[in-house]
Amino acid sequence: MSKIKKEKPIVMPREFTIRNNRGEEVACENRPVRYEWYTYLFIVSVLILPIIHFLVFYVYLHFDSFYIAFCKYYMTGEKAGKAYWVGFENFKEVLNELSTADSELLLSFRNTAITFFVGFAYWPFSIALSYFLYKKIRGYQLFRIFFYIPSILSGVVTSSFVLAICGSYGPMVPIVTKLWNLEMAPSSIFTDSTFANLFINLHLIWGGIPGNMILWAGTFARIPDSVIESGQLEGIGALREIWQIIIPLVWPTFVLLFITMWAGFFSAGGAVFLLTGGGGYGTQTLPNWQYMKVYNVKSAYNNAYTYLAAFGMMLSVVAATVSLSVRHLANKFNQGVEY
Repeated sequence: MSKIKKEKPIVMPREFTIRNNRGEEVACENRPVRYEWYTYLFIVSVLILPIIHFLVFYVYLHFDSFYIAFCKYYMTGEKAGKAYWVGFENFKEVLNELSTADSELLLSFRNTAITFFVGFAYWPFSIALSYFLYKKIRGYQLFRIFFYIPSILSGVVTSSFVLAICGSYGPMVPIVTKLWNLEMAPSSIFTDSTFANLFINLHLIWGGIPGNMILWAGTFARIPDSVIESGQLEGIGALREIWQIIIPLVWPTFVLLFITMWAGFFSAGGAVFLLTGGGGYGTQTLPNWQYMKVYNVKSAYNNAYTYLAAFGMMLSVVAATVSLSVRHLANKFNQGVEY
């Protein structure tokens, strides 16, 4: 007796329609979709790692940061390393340090604010330079190469280049000595508190322009040529073209970049660690200050972590409030037409 070969079940869509040669519907069935076991194994293998990564490095990390902001660690005794609830004590310590005139945290806030507003000041220049490249005015390729170099090279390479120019026996040292009428040349510009912050911000301007240029160049490229040509036929100049035609057309992108810029207020730090070796000589900023606080901790459990967790939560609340307020105000000015 011959064995009857068992055929595998045909996997059909959940709903399908059968039509005849004339295109008329003759039947409509609803069958459940059945997959083989290896299909489910493939789905699980693809999703398991991203899910674990999300649960550990996002959910758990944020929950733990929120929790320890209201705790402190036992440093000695049998309970060493265990957390205990202290309420808002960490937040009070942050506010007390901010109220101290000569605190390093207050200096970090000041330098961060200066760094941010320097970036805010050159933001319109970045838009104008992007417009210059978009119109392909004479010499635009030279400017593109010059300003794109920092975005191509890593931050370590560009910082090393700046240190070579401004460090010992660098060409900028005699220039600074002459401009400020110094009796003795400094060993390095970044080891003198008089000049260090200034040249850190100059390095920030050179390194920060390319990112905005790339974004603006892509945004301007989406504007229809017919719109620009109609303005040119009317005889408008470059300023009216960018103010009355281009900016209104790219307003959603303008608002988005404006909001993200304000959202990054407390992360405006520059290459302080690379240029000054950790924020010395009065150059400390908030991102570098937080990094050095953690870097100097030698144990797995330390109250520096609880202090920084409370500080980070305060910054998050302020940054979210500022960002939402800026977004609300920016959207009121112009609804915009996106291209």
